[in-house]
Amino acid sequence: MCAVWDSGLHGKGQRVKAPSECSKWVVNSVSLSRDLPVFPGFFEIIRVFEHKNNVLFTGDTLMGKGFFSGIPQYTDPVAYIKSMEKLKKLSPDVVYSCHNEPLDGKILASKAQEGIDTVESIENWVETYLKDKSSDTDLSLRNLVAFVCEKQGKSVGGGACVSVMSHIRRLKLKYPIVEKIIHTHEEE
Repeated sequence: MCAVWDSGLHGKGQRVKAPSECSKWVVNSVSLSRDLPVFPGFFEIIRVFEHKNNVLFTGDTLMGKGFFSGIPQYTDPVAYIKSMEKLKKLSPDVVYSCHNEPLDGKILASKAQEGIDTVESIENWVETYLKDKSSDTDLSLRNLVAFVCEKQGKSVGGGACVSVMSHIRRLKLKYPIVEKIIHTHEEE
């Protein structure tokens, strides 16, 4: 919906830019300030809670078990869970998220909890897979993502790779064999 451009989210020259016609309507009709809620974990993109009409615009933040046939995409599982906890505390009348019809605000907390449960489940499947690996020679991102997606009942896609990589980075101290995957897929 709304993206932060130029000096970044936490910079002094922060400004909001609407990348689409629909988003321009939202940005132009909502009073925006530096107090906008930020829900990290997916990407640091601003979400808008419009108090006057009690409407929440979540963009891609609120994914529950995932969109379409894939798992949720996030870049930091811990931050994503914290974001879902923030969402659970809100009580809008309507929630507008990407890739879904508008949701009744009454189901926001359960949808956010569904996201938390999904992240925790993915982490458990990543750990299960890594526990069975004795060396990095039989370890690949492709096989790990396929394993996680199969266990989640979802299709393999780019979002799954991003999410599984976020768990691998988080678990690298516990499972040093993942360093090869990290090095291979995060070379500069």
